Parts: sequence; C-alpha cells; structure tokens
Amino acid sequence: MTATITKQIALWAAWGCIALGGMLIMWQIVAPANTAATPLEPPIQVALEVTDLQTESPATATAVADVVVYISGAVNKPGVYKVAPTARVADVVVLAGGLRADADYAAVNLAAHISDAAHIQVQSIGVATTSAPEQSASTTLAINSASAEELAALPGIGPALAARIVEYRTAHGAFATMDDLGAVPGIGAAMQAKLAPLLRFDS
Repeated sequence: MTATITKQIALWAAWGCIALGGMLIMWQIVAPANTAATPLEPPIQVALEVTDLQTESPATATAVADVVVYISGAVNKPGVYKVAPTARVADVVVLAGGLRADADYAAVNLAAHISDAAHIQVQSIGVATTSAPEQSASTTLAINSASAEELAALPGIGPALAARIVEYRTAHGAFATMDDLGAVPGIGAAMQAKLAPLLRFDS
C-alpha cells in the first residue's frame, strides 16, 4: 500500500515537472511576441500655432487714391477736378471742356504729369507770363481769407485795390477762379497772370 502511494506521488511529481517545463517553454516563446506587440506610447504632438497673414488682393495692392487738381484760365470749364494719379495735363483739359479759342497752346504742356493739389493755369494769347518762381501751397496767399493788409503786400496790389478785393468778396462771395478775381475793377489780364502763382482759391 505504501509502495503504491509512493509510486503515485512520484508519477504526479514527474507529470508536474513535465507540465512546469512545458509552461516555461511556452512562456519563452510567447513572451517576445507579447513584448513586440506591446503598443508604444504615442509621441507627443506639438501643435504649432500659425498666425494668419492678411494678404492684400491685387486690386487692393495696386489701388491708388485719385488726385485733385485745379485748372483755371483759358479753358471752357475752369474748376476743381478729380483724376487718376497717372493722368496728364491733357486729361484735365478735357474734363475742363477743352481749351478756349484764345488759349495759348504753346504755353501749356499738355503732356506734363500732375500731382495732388496742383494748379494748372492756362494762359491766354497775348498775356505775358510771370517770371516769378511758382509758390507752393504753404507759401501762397488764400484769396478768400486774406486780410486787406495781406493783399496789399502782393506785387501790384496797393491798399486801394486790396480794399476793393475785400469789398467784392464780401458782396459776391468767395472767388472760385482767377477769372472771378478778374471781375474786381482794376484787375486785368496782366494782373491776373502776375497774381496766379501767388494765390490759392480755398473755399
């Protein structure tokens, strides 16, 4: 009886060793596969913040504001006109109704470029042009706001004529063109030509 039990215990131990060995072999086979199959931690993704750049459309990039010019003298419709910055004097003359019959064609450069706030003075035939340098807007005198003393300081204008200019301006309103100034008694074509580069007609 004891021998039989001893044999059974030995047999179970043998089977246990065999089973344990099989398990060890299986673990060695399966373990590398499981290790390889273990998912890795996903890499940290850094989101770069991209600032939207506001780009100008071709129309916006090339758009240029119009310029405003004043044309007076021997044209049919003297006044203030808005034109493209690429316009020439000829374009402004067309807007002003063209040159009058008494215009001195040789005295005006129709191909000249223009700039904002420019004053185009078209001379009449027989009117002498002034040799004084053209004055900028900052140094010209505003005819519609100048006092009698300021007007009297202009070449060819004395106290009496300055007073008449102020009286005419008060009675008839602001001067819009050099031709309007010519309506003042004592200011003829020669005087207008002399005063043209010295005055500006601010409204």
